[in-house]
Amino acid sequence: MNVRTTRLVAVALAALVCGPIPTAASAAPRHDTSSEVATATPLRGTLEGVHTSRTPLAPPFVRDRFDLQGQATRLGEFALVIESTVNFAARPVTGAGTMTFTAANGDRIVADQTGASTLVAQGSVLITERAVIDPVRSTGRFAGAQGTFTVQRLADAATGVGGRTSGSFAGTISLQRSTPD
Repeated sequence: MNVRTTRLVAVALAALVCGPIPTAASAAPRHDTSSEVATATPLRGTLEGVHTSRTPLAPPFVRDRFDLQGQATRLGEFALVIESTVNFAARPVTGAGTMTFTAANGDRIVADQTGASTLVAQGSVLITERAVIDPVRSTGRFAGAQGTFTVQRLADAATGVGGRTSGSFAGTISLQRSTPD
């Protein structure tokens, strides 16, 4: 045997004894292929509704509730309840609470929100709320969801309870999806 043939035989024998030479792909650790994968998508929509209640708390705080409805990506038609504890001594006026979106089939996105309002015209305020989706309290296809969004809406401050509010929101949502085995 010449030197070249001897080397080829040695490589072939090594491959038989040791198995295939690992590549970067085969050397990587193996993971369960049925794991959860987050998919980030836009979350946008419009909303309108009514200021349905105001409960006095220790001054200068009140508890406000708004009942709204609207249309959004990922949700379709929805009902929305916004509940906030509002501090009227702060400048600008601030609030914190929850938003609960309920889709037509009952699935829910629940988010914690903080916001502030600014007087934009006599009797009209612009409310800006920043929300963080709670993956534990969200349900159905939104269970485990994460994301953030911002709501901007005008509210009839002159009327108070019974006053109208309308606006829009935009952000992102990451849904948990199981991948096939």
